[in-house]
Amino acid sequence: MAQKNIYEYDAKKLLASELPKYYPKFNYHNKLFDKIKQEGFKTQREIIKSNGTVINYGRKKIIRKPDDEITVGISRNGDIIFFDGRHRLNIAKILNLKKIPVKILVIHPDFISKLKK
Repeated sequence: MAQKNIYEYDAKKLLASELPKYYPKFNYHNKLFDKIKQEGFKTQREIIKSNGTVINYGRKKIIRKPDDEITVGISRNGDIIFFDGRHRLNIAKILNLKKIPVKILVIHPDFISKLKK
C-alpha cells in the first residue's frame, strides 16, 4: 500500500479544521452535499414539506422559500444562462446528476419566435 505524503495529509487536515472559521457556511454546504448525494436533488417545496422552512447556519437562521430554486434564463439561441443557486448547481455537477429542478425566469423573445415557427 502506498504511503500518503505527510504534507498532503497535514494540509487537508488543516484545511478541514480552519476553513469553517473563515467560511461559516462550509459545514452547511458539506451537509447539503451529503444530503443530496444520499437522498437525491429535491425541490424546495419537497424540502419544506419534510424539514420545515428554517435553515440554521449556527447563529444565523434563514427562511427557506418554496420558489427559491436554481434560476436560469434562456437566450435567443436557446442556451441556458445561469442566474442563481451556484452551490446547489455545483453539487449537482460534482455528483454528475442528469436532471435537476430549475426555475426559468426569462426566455428571450427571439427564441420563443423560433419555437413557434
